[in-house]
Amino acid sequence: MVFYTPMMNFFNENILESINDKFKKNSVIIDYIYSNIVFVNTSDKIKRKWVVGNLSENDIFFGNFPLHTGIFVKKNSFLKTGYYNENLKISSDIEYIFSLFTEKTLKGKYLNIFTLKNETSWIKYKVLQK
Repeated sequence: MVFYTPMMNFFNENILESINDKFKKNSVIIDYIYSNIVFVNTSDKIKRKWVVGNLSENDIFFGNFPLHTGIFVKKNSFLKTGYYNENLKISSDIEYIFSLFTEKTLKGKYLNIFTLKNETSWIKYKVLQK
């Protein structure tokens, strides 16, 4: 599963292939991969880098989360974590990421590459919509 919105682009055209290779070629079964992302302006100039680093369950308890846009999840993982709770208007992503990282039977892997470019204009877009 890829969390994707119209204001995002993959960092390069080979990202999904690279992610898929990591899922297939790893000696340990991986249920989800999390990665770094960048925020760019409408001219595609990098304004901010979000480098996640290798996280442990303890990091999650202290509020250190990867952004949901940089997480790639195998479909069968949802059987263990459930889906996003759409009743949570502003925190469903955090709640889901928390369940993903704390589910003992799931294995995650940090991939130290940039996978997505989020446009910073989406923030203005969301504000204007309200």
